[in-house]
Amino acid sequence: FDISPGGNANVNTGIYSGTSSLDALDVSAKLGVTSIGGKNVETMRVHFGFGSAIEATYVLPLKSSAAPVHGTQFYVAHKGHTYITTFSSAVETVESNAASAMMPTWRFSK
Repeated sequence: FDISPGGNANVNTGIYSGTSSLDALDVSAKLGVTSIGGKNVETMRVHFGFGSAIEATYVLPLKSSAAPVHGTQFYVAHKGHTYITTFSSAVETVESNAASAMMPTWRFSK
């Protein structure tokens, strides 16, 4: 996890074995973000060309004097795996613009 001082968005994707319902992914998103100290956590179901996902937005306060981290995560179940893609930035509009631009282009090749 890294925060760019220039405000660029960071993007990371984790791939995990197993899938869950959207309701279970919603619970996982809330627990996962709050377990790392995330605040103002909000989740909702979203739809893309590949199917439905859970979107979680949050603010992650830092212990230093640096600005907080703004994050958006997408939880997607697909063919036996759960994908969690995280967009983060110290600048909220940079993070949200990156998520809005990239997620609609996501496709599964198999």
